[in-house]
Formats: sequence, C-alpha cells, structure tokens
Amino acid sequence: MTGHKEKNITEPTKGSFQVRISSRKKEYSRLFSSSFYGGKLKALQAAKNWRDSKKRGLPTVQRNISISSKNNSSGTVGVSRVVKYDKRRDCNYVQYAINWITTCGVRKIKTFSLGREDVLSSQFDAHALEVSKNFRRGWERHADENTLSQFDPLSFQLSPDFR
Repeated sequence: MTGHKEKNITEPTKGSFQVRISSRKKEYSRLFSSSFYGGKLKALQAAKNWRDSKKRGLPTVQRNISISSKNNSSGTVGVSRVVKYDKRRDCNYVQYAINWITTCGVRKIKTFSLGREDVLSSQFDAHALEVSKNFRRGWERHADENTLSQFDPLSFQLSPDFR
C-alpha cells in the first residue's frame, strides 16, 4: 500500500484507488482504476467526486448532547460530581469529572479535585461546578462548529479565591 493521504480513500495497488464509507453499520465501497479513467490523477479525482457525492446522500449523524440522564448529579451531560472514599485517611474527597472526545475520537476525562468533603465550602463547590459546565459547553461549541482542534482543555482552572 502506498502512502496516499486522503480521507476514506486508499491506494491498494499502484494506480487504483479504493473508496470506503460507512454509515449506520453499512459500508459503501468502489474501486477507481487509472487505466479505466485515463491516468492516476483522473482516477483520484473520480474517487474524490464519488466519495463526496455519496457522503452528501447519506443521513447525517445527530449528536444528542443536551439530554441528561436521571442519575446525573450535576444536571449537565458529561459533567459528574464524584465523591471518593479514602480508607487510609477515613474521609471522603470530592471532584468534578468532565467527559469529552478529542478530534481523533479518543475519550478523555478532566477532573477538578476540590478536597475533603467535610471541609469543602458550598461556594467553592458551586464555583467548581460552574467551571466544569463551562468546560463542557466549550467542548460542545467547538464540536458543533467543527473546531475541536482549537479546544484547549488546559485553559480551564479552578480559582483559588474560593477555597
């Protein structure tokens, strides 16, 4: 296989291009040969045109990120308030966990640790919840606008003023 770089298009043999598209568990595939299309560049262009027209005809995937489950502790999809018990210290620790997906499709989790539950102020808890929700909203906005590469998870921090 050669080093051709085009989404959904591979070059299984020199001078031919294979297009593969999957949608709703069904695969669409077609081979474009340079001998049939009169050259490698014309075969590649035909493959791109077929891929683009096929994708336009397929149903789009609807992201449903606004529905919250019944057991969601924060009220926002992808944001959870987690209480962990540390048996060495015999106390509970609180954190907010935010789930999101990178541009490569990798699931990630960012946590904001708040500290011990028994000394945690309600103001700091509310602040951490708001930062967590802003984090998730930022990711959703970038996901909707197809600008996930611009999303910076490191720019979200808890303010020490609330402790």
